[in-house]
Amino acid sequence: MKKLLYEITHTTTYDYLEEVSVSHHLVRLTPRHYSKQTCLTHELAIVPKPGTVRAHRDYFGNPTHFVEVETPHQQLVIKSRSRVAVSPASIPEPLETPAWETVRARCRDDHSGESLEAHEFTYASPLVPIADEFADYAKASFTPRRPVLDAVADLTRRIAEDFTFDPAATTVSTPVAEVFRERRGVCQDFAHFQIACLRSRGLPARYVSGYLETIRLPASPSFAAWTPRTPG
Repeated sequence: MKKLLYEITHTTTYDYLEEVSVSHHLVRLTPRHYSKQTCLTHELAIVPKPGTVRAHRDYFGNPTHFVEVETPHQQLVIKSRSRVAVSPASIPEPLETPAWETVRARCRDDHSGESLEAHEFTYASPLVPIADEFADYAKASFTPRRPVLDAVADLTRRIAEDFTFDPAATTVSTPVAEVFRERRGVCQDFAHFQIACLRSRGLPARYVSGYLETIRLPASPSFAAWTPRTPG
């Protein structure tokens, strides 16, 4: 199967109001390995030069770097360069996926292999609570025996129609319940809300960030990078 080769440069800049003597960071900018994607090369360039850089994988398998900068600084620049090979995605037909109740029951009852991994994403997390109000909103999409992907697509459509994109409406600390009440926010808020809806129906859902390939415009990059304001 033919793979597409991408070279990605991601720059994160911190500007502090005052000089910082020491700073600690967890950097998750290394592309993951999985069946459809291979990270061929990756490097980090950090200014000012850190005193410590330690690589490890977190519980969810994300390549992570612990960075400690001991030089006094008022600006920190982290540049990530990656070379990634990606295979074409295989997306199932929504109407050919199992009924959502079947998926829920498997995640609840089968705690082995991939089912166990999915089961872990049915619980509440610090940024994604489980509540009846979220389950009730999702109920209109999750009608009896409806194929799970078809139901999720319908839920996505309803959120896009019912909520307004407003960068001034939320902050990094705005609770999902407030986003639901005001029906305003940004992409990250809507993602957290949809995860809350799915988990409140007993279905596994997790937060993923990455890059969306876009049409190149004059003097602009060919990729749009979406970086969440907080970890999901």
